[in-house]
Amino acid sequence: MPPPSFDAAAMQSFSAADLAYTRLHTRRSLRLPDSALEERRFGGATALRGRSWPEPYYNRVIGFSEEGLPDLDALLAWYAPGRCHLTLTPDRATPALLEALAARGFGLVRSDVVLATMPDRAPATPPGVTVRRAGRADLDAVFDLWQLEDPAPIPPAVRARRAEAQLDPAFHLYLAERAGEPVAMATTFVAEGLAWLGNAQTHPDHRRKGCHAALLARRIQDAGALGCRWVITDTAFGSTSHRNAERAGLRVVFFTFELQGPVCGD
Repeated sequence: MPPPSFDAAAMQSFSAADLAYTRLHTRRSLRLPDSALEERRFGGATALRGRSWPEPYYNRVIGFSEEGLPDLDALLAWYAPGRCHLTLTPDRATPALLEALAARGFGLVRSDVVLATMPDRAPATPPGVTVRRAGRADLDAVFDLWQLEDPAPIPPAVRARRAEAQLDPAFHLYLAERAGEPVAMATTFVAEGLAWLGNAQTHPDHRRKGCHAALLARRIQDAGALGCRWVITDTAFGSTSHRNAERAGLRVVFFTFELQGPVCGD
């Protein structure tokens, strides 16, 4: 099936959802220290700064375009002595903008693929796996699956402190079960008419059993009832997640580009 038509208006919805999702991540992260995410508007863009968090994801600008170029010096100064990162979408990444940014020392450091489908294109759920929405009583099972790739356990105090953010009305947790045992989890974040799929984790003993496919199918099926026109996910091009999404019917609609600026004063 051909990819859906993801136009400039949909990309603008993506950028707005990206901003909302980042705000939620700062509240629900199980690893970040407790600290506020600073925000400032520069033209039509929103700059984020997490002084306690070095990751570019929390220190970047969303929605930057040509109209923001007059504010570039102020933007770089706001991030000093660190670096400014810009997350660009194709509707804003014009040749004139890219040329101007390159002249100021910005360079490409990352690119992710965004895939999309529509709720009425949900695939069939594989047999042998039951998927259900998770609630407060399931949080320990969710946290246990979430930390599979991390050798450091999530302390009980952190689980308790971040529990409410996991239950945010815009954030939906799912568990996949085999023979009544929770063996995989995933999430959907809802904003701007988009159902953003993410955070899939499967217990190693239950991989290649259809759990990921079942979670994808259920979340796509639910997206319409959640008021979403689009179902999206973002990942590295050619990754396992990319291949799984394609098998579930999602198709590449665009790429995001992360540009890193110079250290202020360079």
